[in-house]
Amino acid sequence: MEILSSVAGKVAEYTVAPIGRQFSYLIFYKANFKELGKRVTDLEGKRDEIKQRVEEERRNGKTTFDVVQNWLNNVDDAIGEANQLQNDPRHAKVGCSRCSFPNVVTRHQLSRKATKIVKNVVDIKGEGNFSAVAYLPALDVVSTSTTRSNKNLESRKSITENIMHALRDPKVSMVGVYGLGGVGKTTLMNEVAQIAKHERLFDEVVIATVSKTPDIKTIQREIADQLGLQFRDESVACRGKRLHDRIKTERSILIILDDIWARLDLEMLGIPSGSEHGSCKLLMTSRNNDVLQVMDVQKDFKLDVLSEEENWIMFESLAGDTVHDINIKGTAIEIAKRCAGLPLRLVTVARALKNKKLYAWKDALTRLVLGFSLLCEAQAQHFEGVSCTHCATTLVQIFGGH
Repeated sequence: MEILSSVAGKVAEYTVAPIGRQFSYLIFYKANFKELGKRVTDLEGKRDEIKQRVEEERRNGKTTFDVVQNWLNNVDDAIGEANQLQNDPRHAKVGCSRCSFPNVVTRHQLSRKATKIVKNVVDIKGEGNFSAVAYLPALDVVSTSTTRSNKNLESRKSITENIMHALRDPKVSMVGVYGLGGVGKTTLMNEVAQIAKHERLFDEVVIATVSKTPDIKTIQREIADQLGLQFRDESVACRGKRLHDRIKTERSILIILDDIWARLDLEMLGIPSGSEHGSCKLLMTSRNNDVLQVMDVQKDFKLDVLSEEENWIMFESLAGDTVHDINIKGTAIEIAKRCAGLPLRLVTVARALKNKKLYAWKDALTRLVLGFSLLCEAQAQHFEGVSCTHCATTLVQIFGGH
């Protein structure tokens, strides 16, 4: 008897229940479409709320998460499908009237489809509970533009190739470049960073400027911004720990620390070094090679001033066609020599004199001789006491009004 009851129960489960469900599509036709309209309205409200949040974040410079954008696309598809079903012309054939009998098959099909769409709409709405809809993208502060003439300078090509070779060497984790102020170290670092990105040598490439009086928090923030890491109001130690953990999540990363004047505490800064993160490489620049040795670089390269020929090539490319004027060229050559092969000086002077008349060039040469004499005297009294940034500022003052 128990066996018969069990069999009867299974028969009812596989026959009566499905049959009842099919009949419910006919009986609850209007209720199903009413439910569909209500659910669609709810989903539209949720969609509008998310869209408003997305727009607010967009105005703040943030990028929408892919999962949020995909959800919005799915919402539009679901609402479009629901609207298409609600506007289906076959609805006119499913109601009862004196003159016609309802089309049972069509009524069943439409009601059944409405039930399925309701479930889909409910499911999609449930997936739209986002704690955040957008993120602040990592900054790319690596300059995408280098001095065009720099690409034609053999001395720069050679050292660039040497640096890239060192960065590709799995046994080398710390590389240094040193040279006089204004010799072009920062420009070279930007160029190396672009090559590393183009060749995809690292998953991330970031640059931070250290300077003569480094601010640890500023350096930490500069690196963090490029990695999409946001700090709260934390101590240097806490920031260092968070930055350290963030860097270690990268499979490979190149960190460029430009313009180091003295030993920098990498651990306090939050930069893993050596065997702690084998895929984290450091490229540092300094005016003094002794500083790089204190930082334990494994490979170091000296960036020299430009040769006389390269000095003129760069000056000529920046000053424009005026330098080819027979009346100006002699003066231009003298002025270029006064730049002493330092790209920063060349750029400052050449751009200041570009397309100027002869009297401006002659006046500039006179002022330039006097200006550089004063600068050299100051530097002689205090080695490197006058930075090339100061030189550039002085040159701008010399050429002011021309």
